[in-house]
Amino acid sequence: MRLPGLVSLLFLSFAGTALAANGDAEDCAKANGEKAVAACTRVIQDAGAAAKTRMEAQFNRALAYSRMGDFDRAIPDYSAVIKIEPQDANVIGNRGRAYAAKGDFERALADFDAAIRIRPHTTDYINRAVAYYRKGDLDAAIADYGAAIKLNPKLAIAYHNRGLAYVRKRDEDRAIADFSEAIALDGANADRYLERGDAYRRKGDRNRAIADFRKTLELNPKDADARKLLESLGVKP
Repeated sequence: MRLPGLVSLLFLSFAGTALAANGDAEDCAKANGEKAVAACTRVIQDAGAAAKTRMEAQFNRALAYSRMGDFDRAIPDYSAVIKIEPQDANVIGNRGRAYAAKGDFERALADFDAAIRIRPHTTDYINRAVAYYRKGDLDAAIADYGAAIKLNPKLAIAYHNRGLAYVRKRDEDRAIADFSEAIALDGANADRYLERGDAYRRKGDRNRAIADFRKTLELNPKDADARKLLESLGVKP
């Protein structure tokens, strides 16, 4: 069984009038990687720039760091923006995702809690659920996936991840129901079939397990887990 992953938040760069005046501002809002970081840094350090412009550049630099996986540098930038805009749920949720990516689930949960209080959003519920799952609080994770589904009943990842939580609780029937719903919404994702097949295998439903593992390989011929599971059932991949 694979671990549920965090989902991307609202990576909305500030690109309004304050950041449309020059090349650095445009690169800060629209470029990626070190090019974006360098441009944002020049805007932040520009003593002649408006305070709002520098704040927007700091947020965009945090996004650039996050996309690069450099969460240690992203978090201070998010925190600086939150100090100015303490009710911005998007920024708070992004910082929570950065904490979660570092494995700091307590700080991540605090940020997701705050973001949800300000503006309930499916992404924050899902990411908070992932943090709960990683901490071993499966019931809280399941509740948050349910909240995300209530907001958006067509969110395949919420069903899939809730299925993973049910598997850990050894509730294969509910897991299979959720994986099946995820497949109905997103049948091109090989992982959906892999996890449902493994749930069938745990139940002793060999034929359905084999069918799902074969479907996994049809969608992703390089899936080593599906091959190993088929071999464990005495079937040649």
